[in-house]
Amino acid sequence: MIRNDEELKVVREQLSRAESALESLRRDVLPKNERMYRVMSESYVDTILELRGHVDTFLGINELPANADLAITLEGDRVGLGQTSAGVVTRFIDTFRRGIQSAVEIVEFASQPRTGRRRERWIESMCDLPIVGLSPGSVKVLLAEPTDQSLFSKENRESFQKALDLIFGGLHWADVSSVEDQDLPFQKLDPEARHAILALVTRLLPPRTGPIKQVSFLRRGIQGTERERESATLTRESRKRIRAAIEKMVPDTKIIEVTGVIRELDLDERSFSLRERNDGEPDQQWEYGPELEDAIKEFLDSRVTVTGSAELNRKNKEKLLADSIEPASDETDTPQNVP
Repeated sequence: MIRNDEELKVVREQLSRAESALESLRRDVLPKNERMYRVMSESYVDTILELRGHVDTFLGINELPANADLAITLEGDRVGLGQTSAGVVTRFIDTFRRGIQSAVEIVEFASQPRTGRRRERWIESMCDLPIVGLSPGSVKVLLAEPTDQSLFSKENRESFQKALDLIFGGLHWADVSSVEDQDLPFQKLDPEARHAILALVTRLLPPRTGPIKQVSFLRRGIQGTERERESATLTRESRKRIRAAIEKMVPDTKIIEVTGVIRELDLDERSFSLRERNDGEPDQQWEYGPELEDAIKEFLDSRVTVTGSAELNRKNKEKLLADSIEPASDETDTPQNVP
């Protein structure tokens, strides 16, 4: 990650040293022992690709190839092709897919209640975007919009683009490097929809611990229209901005993070129990939205960290609503109540 010109200078120096070392290996080792050269040069090649990726990202020259419309880039120490597991990459892609589905539903049913309704088949199909490439350096996943647009109506396609507008609006707002102080986002949406979009962005944040320290998103602009190329980067600092916004827009609500094991999943009531919490804390009953159902099924009987809101009802009893769920790690194995 490069945040300013001084850090750019340091990374360029590191890049120069790595390239010089690789050049020396090629000159001194390759002619004598090609196999040894391949082994010794591997780490230098990975470092060079990673550093070049950081420089390209900072300079804004990571343009999309002709066959891609979107890109998701995972960045951090030791993050790259051959280093990052397929599970981590596919989890981010699937979270983005479910996020688009939720955003399309917000666009489609803005004036209707969002509970108890089965998701329409075209939404699932349109939001299941094809992967058109992977780039080296940091892990960059290239996605395209549905290849056969004839399968969807004009109204469907418009809702899809409006959903991406909402998502990238939320991503840009949560990008702490974009603007110092910002008003609450999505002023034209009702509180429930605003909360849903912010919860969606929460699920796209980099994990609290581990090698992935930031996640960047890129969307192609359209020539001849007002829509320009859009980009945003989420870091761990973005979490504070989202928490503050949710608490501000929903009175009597606080954001909490707790760790435990998911038990007793009730698909009809959309609820689950969180048990085996640290320090003998009592079990908790959580509710969740349809966008989290796949993740909850995946992590059933697993130790997870749940982030969500605790809302006080008229009887001064807390109602817990999950916004995101991710596997717990050793470093995040302690519940954290956020006041």
